[in-house]
Amino acid sequence: MLLNSISDFLFKNVEDKLLFKNDYLLPSIIIAYLLFATRIGPSLMEARKPFSLRRVMVAYNLFEVCVNAYLFKWIFSTMSNCWHVHCLPHDDPRYLSVYKKTLPLWWFILLNKMFELSDTVFFVLRKKCNQLSALHIMHHSIVCMMIWWFTRNPSRTGPICL
Repeated sequence: MLLNSISDFLFKNVEDKLLFKNDYLLPSIIIAYLLFATRIGPSLMEARKPFSLRRVMVAYNLFEVCVNAYLFKWIFSTMSNCWHVHCLPHDDPRYLSVYKKTLPLWWFILLNKMFELSDTVFFVLRKKCNQLSALHIMHHSIVCMMIWWFTRNPSRTGPICL
C-alpha cells in the first residue's frame, strides 16, 4: 500500500501535481532556501553548538548515490529509445508524445534536485558556512528552477531526451 502510494506520487499524473501546476510554489521554496542559507540559518546557529549529523549525512549520501544511479540508468535508456525526436520541431506530435512519456523522468529529477537542497541545510546546521560558497547556493537554486521550467514548458526546452 505504501509503495503504491509512493509510486503514484512519483510517476503518475505529473501534470496534476501542485508543484507542477503552481507558478509560485517552487520560486517561493527557492527564495526560502536562499534566505535560510544566507541569513536565517547562520543567524539561528550563531549561538548554538554545531549539530553532529554524521549518521544522517551517511544515509543521505547513500540514498543520493542510489537515486542518481537509478536516474542515470533511466536517462540513458530514455536517450537511446527516443533519440529520433532530438531534432523535431517542438510542436510536432511525435515530440509532444515523447514529452508526455518522459515527464515522469523529469518530475523525478526535479524532486531529486529539490531533495539535494538539504545539502546546504546540513552545512548550516553543522556550522560549516565556509563550505557554503555563492556558487554552491546559486547552483542548487538555478538547477532546480531550470528543471522545473523545462518540465513545465515543453515548447521551450532543448532536446527532450537530454
